[in-house]
Amino acid sequence: MSEVCQPGRSRLAGIGHDLPSHGNVRFWPVTGRIGVRLWRSSRPGRIGGPFMQDREIVFDIVACQPGQLLLAATERGVCHVRFGDKESELEREVHHEFAFAALRRDPVALKVWCEMLVSYIDGHSPLLELPLDVSGSRFQKRVWDALRRIPRGETRSYGRVARELGVAAGARAVAQACAANPVAVAIPCHRVIRSDGGLGGYRWGLERKRVLLAGEAEPSTGSNAAGPRSG
Repeated sequence: MSEVCQPGRSRLAGIGHDLPSHGNVRFWPVTGRIGVRLWRSSRPGRIGGPFMQDREIVFDIVACQPGQLLLAATERGVCHVRFGDKESELEREVHHEFAFAALRRDPVALKVWCEMLVSYIDGHSPLLELPLDVSGSRFQKRVWDALRRIPRGETRSYGRVARELGVAAGARAVAQACAANPVAVAIPCHRVIRSDGGLGGYRWGLERKRVLLAGEAEPSTGSNAAGPRSG
C-alpha cells in the first residue's frame, strides 16, 4: 500500500482531504454494493490491545439519524465505528478501547469520511467506499466478508449466513461474530436477523438496528433499489 507523506509530517495528516484522490490513504476498487478493503492484523485480538501500542489513531464524533456516531482511523483506514447517545460517553469509550494507541480527536482530518458515512446512513448515497483496517479471527473475517455481500435493503438470518459459510449449526457463532464487529454500517451486521423475523441482537442497541433497517427500506437517492427483502 502506498502512502504519500511529507518529511516530519504525521502519516494521518490530511487523511480526509486527500480523498477520493490518491493521498495518504488509497481507495481500493469497488466490488458489489459496498467497496471496502478489509485489513486483518497478523496479531488478532481486542481492537485496542497491545498490538495497537503507539499506533496513531484519529477520531471524530458526528450526529446522524441513529444518534451520535464515532469514527476512528489509522493510516490504513477506518478501524472503528460505533453509535452512542452522548459525545462524552463515546469519547470515553474510544479511549478505553484504544488505551495503547496514540489517540487524538481531529474533525478536519476525518471530515470527508464522516460525511460519506452519514450520507450513506441517511440514504443520500447508495455506495459506501471506505478502506478498513480491522482485526479479527479467521472465522470472524469470514463472517464479516459475508455480511459485506448482503445488499442494502436486504437481510439474512444468522442461520442462513452460517449455512453459506458451510457451518450448518453455526448460527450462534455468526451472532457472536456480528457482536464483535468493530465497524458499524461499513460491515453491516445490522442486516442479520433471526430466522423468525425478529431483530435478534445489536451491539449498539435494537432501536438503532430498527432505524438503520427502516432507512434502508427506502431507495437511496439516485438508486432504484427496492425495499428490504429477507432470506
